[in-house]
Amino acid sequence: MKLKLIVIACSLLAACFTHAQKHDYNYYTTGSVDPRNYGVHFQYVDSLNDIVLDTFNIDGRISFSPVMSDQEGVFLFYFNSMHIYDSLGRTAINGDSMYHGSYLEQRYGLFPPSRGLGVGNDVQFIPVSDSLYFMFSLAKEQPGSPNYNVDIQEKGFRLNGYSEGLWFTAIRLTQDGRVKILESEKKLNLLDQQIGLEQLISIKKENGEDWWMMVPELLTDSIFLFSIDVSEEALVYEGKRYFSPFNARVCAGEFIGIHPKGEYIVRLFNQQVEELNHIIEIFAFDRCTGQTDRLFVDSLPIGDISDSPSGDVEFSENGRFLYVALSEYILQYDMMDDNPLENRDTIGYIIIEGDRRLSTNMDQLWRLPNGKILSCGIVSTSYAHYIHNPNEKGDACNFENKALIMPTDPLFPQGNLLLTTLPTYPPYRMPPLDYDCETSVDESEYQSDVFVSLYPNPAWIETTVQIHGAEIRRARMLDINGQQVLKTEGHGRFDVSTLPGGVYFVEVETQRGVFVRKLVIR
Repeated sequence: MKLKLIVIACSLLAACFTHAQKHDYNYYTTGSVDPRNYGVHFQYVDSLNDIVLDTFNIDGRISFSPVMSDQEGVFLFYFNSMHIYDSLGRTAINGDSMYHGSYLEQRYGLFPPSRGLGVGNDVQFIPVSDSLYFMFSLAKEQPGSPNYNVDIQEKGFRLNGYSEGLWFTAIRLTQDGRVKILESEKKLNLLDQQIGLEQLISIKKENGEDWWMMVPELLTDSIFLFSIDVSEEALVYEGKRYFSPFNARVCAGEFIGIHPKGEYIVRLFNQQVEELNHIIEIFAFDRCTGQTDRLFVDSLPIGDISDSPSGDVEFSENGRFLYVALSEYILQYDMMDDNPLENRDTIGYIIIEGDRRLSTNMDQLWRLPNGKILSCGIVSTSYAHYIHNPNEKGDACNFENKALIMPTDPLFPQGNLLLTTLPTYPPYRMPPLDYDCETSVDESEYQSDVFVSLYPNPAWIETTVQIHGAEIRRARMLDINGQQVLKTEGHGRFDVSTLPGGVYFVEVETQRGVFVRKLVIR
């Protein structure tokens, strides 16, 4: 594959970008029994340290749409998978016909042109300046779509969907407040490859300003990697890296969670072979190099209460706890535990109320700017749930069922608006790393078939070398001055409980060569 470089010409309208990082302060979703009429506006308010809910007339323009706010938290524009609209509901200049893939083309003729289909994790907005935003979007191909042409099966079940590529659009704001797209910067095809749906992964680089962006390749164990240089307004294709052998599993949906400091990526997908079950993968991520290292896999059978193939993952604000929503309950994993996937707590259960049990499902998670985590069902519901103290372990996290009720429906005053889904924003507020990226690691190592990582990293009590494609002969740990502090033979497990916090280096000797990885001890 050829390297692709896109440099967006600097605009005279661009102002200094101060990174207040309030780009996730607004969210719009349909809410009425008739989805062409009224919706729910979620708006975070700093003075209240919480969200407020409002009703607005969507006039058929919104489903569950990706939304962008500016650095001060002011709502700017949204995309309903067909058109891009500004905050007043006007179609952006040259912002029509933005959909991709034969699935949406096929469905397009079934709906009025102003009504769209939300695509969740298939679209992401990356802020570059006050007046320039990068948009990345996937196509959507599902069985029955005219262009569906993959034959991935497990025990007679087919892959439920994929994307025929990755597209890029530059979105600009004009001086008079309009949203504008230039024809030369619209729907540029970055990847003409089959890739996974709902798996756009964006993480800030070590400086807290630039970005890595990744998407898994179908039928392989690789992931495509891009870098975004904000100061240069440049997008660069960095090639493919090893990711996971689970990229082409038959499933009903994939969900991505990002550690607040970018240390881990979590992927949850719902395997749909004979019977449903949830598969969770945890990857270590290096914000300096863009390298991912697959650490753990766990299988979670779906519960007996609901047959929904839904779920979601979200981290606590302090990064210690991982929450996994599985329709009828929410699990909590302690990432400081020696084996977090085995030692987990169930902190929330579904409440069954007659035939309306789906109204209290817990299929989705959203960490708000105040650190609380909101949850709701994938099926339209009038309620949402709160995890009030996600930084606390077990019952102390304070899960409250049905803590939030949607506004009254103006068309049907006897009922409330319905919450369709929750957003999946990139980690806009991710801070820069608190250590230097300079290491003695040779970048060519990442292009080989040997992959070495440390887990956990950062470490508190113990860390272990995770290796793929080679065997450990010996390993040693060096401090920042190059002095050996620990050594092992034939394995890579280190007890670091007595070492002072700071940056260390682990040197791993194998029959394939010597590899060095950075370790942070808290």
